[in-house]
This record gives sequence, C-alpha cells and structure tokens, in this order.
Amino acid sequence: MKKQTIFCMILAAALVGCGEKKQTEAGGDVIQKATSASVAASAPEAENIAVPNLVNLCTTEGACGYFDPAIKQFVMQPRFEDSSYFADNGLAKIKQDGKYGYIGVKGEIVIPPQFKYAGDFLVNGLAAVNQGGKWGYISAKGEMVIPPKFDDTTQFSANGLLAVEQDGKWGYIDATGEMVIPPQFANAGSFEGNGLA
Repeated sequence: MKKQTIFCMILAAALVGCGEKKQTEAGGDVIQKATSASVAASAPEAENIAVPNLVNLCTTEGACGYFDPAIKQFVMQPRFEDSSYFADNGLAKIKQDGKYGYIGVKGEIVIPPQFKYAGDFLVNGLAAVNQGGKWGYISAKGEMVIPPKFDDTTQFSANGLLAVEQDGKWGYIDATGEMVIPPQFANAGSFEGNGLA
C-alpha cells in the first residue's frame, strides 16, 4: 500500500505542474526538480540529440527518476540518489552509490559514476567535476578536457573565460584550460556583458 501511495503522490505532483515542492492531499511531499526541452546539442563533438521533455522527480525517500507527462508514467524508475535535467547534449547528471556520473536519454550509463561531485553540462559542452577534492572539466565523451587541479570554480562567462581558485588566489582560464589571467585576486566572478568582472 505504501508504494502505491508514493507513486500516486509522485504522479499527482507531475500532473499539477512546476514547482520545487508539492504537498499531496495525503500529506506527503514529492520534489519536482527540473524539466528539459527538445533542443540541439551545441558542443562541437556532440551529435544533435532530441532531448525528451521529461520531469525529473525525487520521492520523499530520496530516489530520483524521470517521468514523461505525455504518457503519464515513469520512463526511468526512481533509482538514483540525485539527478538533474537533461542538457542539450542529451546527458543528465545522476548520483549512484555516492558518486556522480551521467546517463543518456534512454537511461543508459554514458559516463560511469566516479566523481565526488559533478555539474550539469554547459553550453560550451563541458561539465565541472570534482575528483580528489579538485575541480576540472569533462567533455560529453567523458574525456578530461581541463584536469582537476582547481580548489574552486565559477560558471563560464559569455566571453569564454572561467574564474578559478588555485592556492587561495583567483585567476581566469579559457575552455581549453589555458591560464589567461594568472591567479592573483582575493575574489573573482564571471565577466558581465560590459566586459567587466
């Protein structure tokens, strides 16, 4: 009976609409995390992938899966400890056995869970990953494009630069990992549209 109640709560949350947390009539909570739309991949090495319009749902027990509102059922049963929306390249971040990796639109493991933490894939086709306490960036193929050697990072700016912290000082790298502005600042942020950080 409990499993049926949880499924009904999840289904109700998916059909009600968007929001962080929904409360069902039974008093249980279902967390709706994100949706994605059909778009083409922008990473140079990625293929154009039609990303399904799936709702990422987590049960109150902490299991996350993907629900298709068009057919009103789960297409990937809640089995992950954490998960995110599908990026333009057709990959979604998941957590399994305490490690982060990425799945494809059919639920297949594309990049095995191996990272302490991982970010979503960005417009430039890269995702931040934490390995051994340091941050680096991988491609959609799982290749380490920027080795994990930074203490902290921010988001890539529109100009393609990324603020990184190394040995307590901040500087900027480009999407290849080349240091453009050496670490020398106490703090750093993303560059704005006016070219200033």
